[in-house]
Amino acid sequence: MKTKNQASADPGLRFAKDKQTGRKVYSEDEKSNMYKIEAELQTKCEEWLLRQGWVKPGAIAEAASTQIIRGIFIHVPNQAFQSKRRTVVGAYLKNLPDLILFHPDGRYFSVELKSKTGERRRGQRAVGNIMQVREEKTFEVFKESVLEWYNFNSYDDTNGGNNVEH
Repeated sequence: MKTKNQASADPGLRFAKDKQTGRKVYSEDEKSNMYKIEAELQTKCEEWLLRQGWVKPGAIAEAASTQIIRGIFIHVPNQAFQSKRRTVVGAYLKNLPDLILFHPDGRYFSVELKSKTGERRRGQRAVGNIMQVREEKTFEVFKESVLEWYNFNSYDDTNGGNNVEH
């Protein structure tokens, strides 16, 4: 028989619905597990981007002299919003998608990473409508979406993604 914690660790999280709003209401254990799943997905996506030649803005000067840069990406950290105090940074970054990728030709691709049962909040949906944010729930779909958007016509991922020219 499963305990409550074991049930929460399953990909299909259990939830109740608020009778007034109809929104899903998760226990603290379930929320914690959902955030952990999303953080692991975030890490996997970022590591893959770095292996493909994507760089973070803070590393652009060093990377420019050692590799071909496919583009720049930023990660909007959840920590900006976890403080009890309202911060200026939090006010500017709230509701932005988890990852924003900038192509050298000026295009951008924005993605919100969610667990299989996670949903975007109202503010995230509003920003998503303006920025055309994709919601991805698996690494495989994230990767396919990025490759399709970037248009890797001659791209070959058979070497585990380690085929960036140096």
